[in-house]
Amino acid sequence: MQVLKDDKKKRILTIAHQEFINNGVKKTTINQISISSGIAVGNIYHYFRNKNEIYSAVMQPTIKALYDFIEKYNGEKGLNIEFYSVEEYQQQMIEALLHFVQKYKSELKLLLFHSSGTPLENFREALIAKQMEYGENYLKEMKKKYPHISHEVSPLFFYFLCSMWVSMLGILCMQEELSIDTARSFLKEYIGYGTAGWKHLMQIK
Repeated sequence: MQVLKDDKKKRILTIAHQEFINNGVKKTTINQISISSGIAVGNIYHYFRNKNEIYSAVMQPTIKALYDFIEKYNGEKGLNIEFYSVEEYQQQMIEALLHFVQKYKSELKLLLFHSSGTPLENFREALIAKQMEYGENYLKEMKKKYPHISHEVSPLFFYFLCSMWVSMLGILCMQEELSIDTARSFLKEYIGYGTAGWKHLMQIK
């Protein structure tokens, strides 16, 4: 019985995901999810209290993937001073970002620009806060590994830098006709600009 319940819940989330992507959050209704999934409205309410709860559940895998991505590149994998001078490492970051955005582009667009009126309407600020949390820890770990560098960045400027990172994600998501080559060129400029700035802030010679 539990397997059947889990299958039904999974189907609701799968169909709701398609509806949110195709029609947007505001235009998607419980009734439409019911029609598309073949699951009665009453049964849907057995699993979820309302559309917002479904939307939050649908977006959780993307949110987790995004936070895991941030953690990965602000963690052990990113603790390498050569990233700031070796083009190969920067190119790896570009390709990783491209792959991630291509995989989650539609979901990121909803999260960053179309979550108004849902429990995720402040997701952009939450993402900036998460980037700051991991970024501050990254700087501390870099200081431990490379004692000669500086890790002092004012909170306001650090907030600005993390906001810029989130804006970069938004630009990649919102540009519908953006080719891979154009996106790659944009990221090369962004990372080149960013690494030069961080070299200055951290006093990397």
